[in-house]
Amino acid sequence: MNKDIKEFLDGFKREDHIVEFPIEIPEDVELSEYEGMPVLLNSVAKKFGPAIVSAGKVKPDNLPEGYFCLGFWGHGVNSYRIYFAKANDWENIYFEISYGGVYMDNKRAAENVKESFLKLAELENAVKEKTKKLFVFYRVGATFWKIELKNGKIKESGFRSRNAFDNLSQHFEDIKEFALS
Repeated sequence: MNKDIKEFLDGFKREDHIVEFPIEIPEDVELSEYEGMPVLLNSVAKKFGPAIVSAGKVKPDNLPEGYFCLGFWGHGVNSYRIYFAKANDWENIYFEISYGGVYMDNKRAAENVKESFLKLAELENAVKEKTKKLFVFYRVGATFWKIELKNGKIKESGFRSRNAFDNLSQHFEDIKEFALS
């Protein structure tokens, strides 16, 4: 991992907590900037720009295969999020997790970030062999997921409202339960 990326990830360390990103970061990722905020983009993502739905950029349902983006973006005193997007031949994932606001418990938010990435990995490992296509969209205000299994079964959540403290991990559990049933 190069020095810039390590510094980006280390930048989330605080005296009372650390935000951990237990994910595999592609080798071709470079640290970039969007509106003064740090973002990791791989070579595919650089061509299309950062997937920041809140900023009106790149639609998450159209991410090109190979896309990877991890960043921090926000405005004001409490509208900050860690955002993550990736796409490959069988999945298209986009989520934002609130973190960094003046009025939030950032230690709790850091735990939620780590748990969300761990649950995503758990979901991927559990359903990959049975899944033809998985789409997850999760951000402040709305959430939606759809999974198509190789046996032809399809299930989707429908768009649902959510607040900043909703638990992404539960959505991953719902998807996994359907895929393994």
